[in-house]
Amino acid sequence: MFLTAKLNLVSGMAIGAVAILLLKQCCKQKKQNQKKTTHHSSEVAKPKGGEASA
Repeated sequence: MFLTAKLNLVSGMAIGAVAILLLKQCCKQKKQNQKKTTHHSSEVAKPKGGEASA
């Protein structure tokens, strides 16, 4: 009984640790994608040479 409880606890901790690592990587990728998209959209919004497109 005690061994089963320990096994459940350890496996739960392992699953939780893996989930946290995956969430961290997901957040890092979202931040990198947001930086790229905001940088790209600001370049598109400002025309070069001060010319306005008609």
